[in-house]
Amino acid sequence: MKGVFRSRPPVPRCESSWNVQVVLSNLASFAPVNQLDLKSLTRKLVMLVALVSAQRMQSFHLLDLQLMKTGTDMFEFAFPTHIKQSRPGYKNPSLQLKAYPADPELCVVTLLREFIARTQEIRGSESKLFISYVRPHHAVSKDTIAGWVRTVIMGAGLDLAILKPHNTRTAAT
Repeated sequence: MKGVFRSRPPVPRCESSWNVQVVLSNLASFAPVNQLDLKSLTRKLVMLVALVSAQRMQSFHLLDLQLMKTGTDMFEFAFPTHIKQSRPGYKNPSLQLKAYPADPELCVVTLLREFIARTQEIRGSESKLFISYVRPHHAVSKDTIAGWVRTVIMGAGLDLAILKPHNTRTAAT
């Protein structure tokens, strides 16, 4: 096995971090937040949360409105269960989303407020943050969230053969 390792050393799929500015420029070109359809609003929000938080898709799947604290310029989500980096004797970190007043079109807090307001009626008793924008409006899986991120990356013109939704973690840090 050592010989195989030496003859074919592991090579990362993505040599360097990708340019987040390409995706941000694409997201900023979307219509004003209050004029976006629910589908575009959801995808824009998911991508910005991914870039701001550097969390795994599993973490977005667990975000719950009942475990959300709201501030004037931030939202904080506690995780209800263990996440991948959980370990004994260690408290799960919370996910904090802070406002970006420099550009309201790219402010995750503005988008989140709009998203919660728009989905309030269709949400019913569903407490998970991300719900489907098509009927039935139930909580979505982590694979669906990854698909939304993939769609935004592809819409920005980036190569999906090289980039995957998980690469948002690398680009965000």
